Amino acid sequence: MFGIAFKPVKIDIEGNINRLMAIFDSDPSRFRYLSSIVKYEKESIEKSNLSKTEIPIGTDSLRWLNRALLYNQFFLSYLLEDYNNVHNENDLLDLPEDLTKHFENAYERSLKKHHGWFVRKIFKCCLLAIPNRIDLLRYLGFLDLVQLNRMETRNLIRDSLDSYLKQLKSNTEIITRLLQNHGYEP
Repeated sequence: MFGIAFKPVKIDIEGNINRLMAIFDSDPSRFRYLSSIVKYEKESIEKSNLSKTEIPIGTDSLRWLNRALLYNQFFLSYLLEDYNNVHNENDLLDLPEDLTKHFENAYERSLKKHHGWFVRKIFKCCLLAIPNRIDLLRYLGFLDLVQLNRMETRNLIRDSLDSYLKQLKSNTEIITRLLQNHGYEP
């Protein structure tokens, strides 16, 4: 989505999804739900001599996937907040093109505490390659709506983000509770 600088992020997210899919594919009836994977892995650790502090691969993949989803959720929430604060065309034209602050704030709230020094530095480098507002909206398909005026486009962006974020937040809350209920830090 954001070019070569964000390739490691994409690979990381895909890796987490692929690990979860591999577990599912190993026994689709047993691992029909993500909760089944977490429960099975937790029970397996409790029955074995494995370290109770070690996090199984499926559960850890789910944790990191959820953290990435939270990052996206926070970023898009900041973007939505921008459009909720627009009341006329002048406000719309005054929105900053630079989205760096939104990316940084989302990172601060979601991933930073889980990353070491090196990954934090990589993230700072990635910030140099983030798209501006127009390019992001174009990528998301909002600027192809030439038949709409600016305020109609703003309403569509706002309504689309709001709808998407409600679903995303519901999913991240469920995954967070699932992890916490099994004794894992989300």
